[in-house]
Amino acid sequence: MEPEFYLQKYMQKTLSYNAPISICVGGNSVGKTYSFTYQGVKEFIDSGKEFGWIRRYDTELKKAAGSLFDDLIEHNEFPGYLFKTDKERGYIAKKPKGKAKPEWQVCCHFFALSKQQTYKGTAYPKVKRLIFDEYIRETKTPPGYLPQDFEKLMKLWKTISRKREDCQLYLLSNAVDLVNPVFLWLGITDEPKPGYSWHNHKTVLLHHIKDQAFAQSERETLVGRVIAGTALEKVMIDNEFAASNDLFIAKKTPNAKYRYGFKYMNSVYAVWFDLQTGLFYVNRKAPKGALIYSLTTEDHRPNMYLVESAGKFARQIGRLYGNGVVRFENNAAREGFLKMLRMLGLR
Repeated sequence: MEPEFYLQKYMQKTLSYNAPISICVGGNSVGKTYSFTYQGVKEFIDSGKEFGWIRRYDTELKKAAGSLFDDLIEHNEFPGYLFKTDKERGYIAKKPKGKAKPEWQVCCHFFALSKQQTYKGTAYPKVKRLIFDEYIRETKTPPGYLPQDFEKLMKLWKTISRKREDCQLYLLSNAVDLVNPVFLWLGITDEPKPGYSWHNHKTVLLHHIKDQAFAQSERETLVGRVIAGTALEKVMIDNEFAASNDLFIAKKTPNAKYRYGFKYMNSVYAVWFDLQTGLFYVNRKAPKGALIYSLTTEDHRPNMYLVESAGKFARQIGRLYGNGVVRFENNAAREGFLKMLRMLGLR
């Protein structure tokens, strides 16, 4: 199928909810980037409203910005217009007649979340939609999320929107990492249900795209045939999160006693032990006043112990998991715990 699939089937429905934040999670090539770029350009032509394009790091932004309009040009979506970009903006101009020069206008602004502080003091009164492409990162591909990643995003949104109510935020992504900053903020711990769902008092709309017709068309492509029957098929075509399975998932037993807890990337991982089952259980509910180790200076708070030298500590935790005696309350707790182990040097 052509990349405008999302534009043709879902775009208007997503926009009709008029949510302050919309999260669109879909498989490769479903057309999320294409659709929101198209919408931004169309709104500029119709009303003069601009849009913002966000990536997490400046290196990613530079690469994406240079080709932002390429698909629209290739598919001749706006035949009467010309497009160009530089490091900070995207431009549009009506095709001039004869030898006249194009009259370029700014229709898009580029933002790197890692440089969030640098945009303060600059006004963007015409920006209607902020689009964060590739928001959820691959789980094991560096660099990862930023420290205070979601907080920085909210601050960037505030900088651009000021007190306006008409500046909406869109997070676009593939289903790759269940333990990501926005899911942690929303309390989403397992794979979201297909379709549309509201969160956070109806301020956040999540569209988990599961479309059988599109998936079938992808299976018939060259890559689809190659990955058929593998785990990649479920992630790339069926849009299933890589971490969405029942391995080592179990609720804490009533007899389990609290041992210790760890705080990592603003999340607490409480470890409990049941002498009868011989199993350790990890959940997010440490008792009040319990012993908790903070693993980074950003997570450190009063009444916590900061782990400065984690060699022996990491080996002890790793052995428990490696011996298969650790269970987790849900997928998010398991994947977050494994990220913590990798941070401590375990692979």
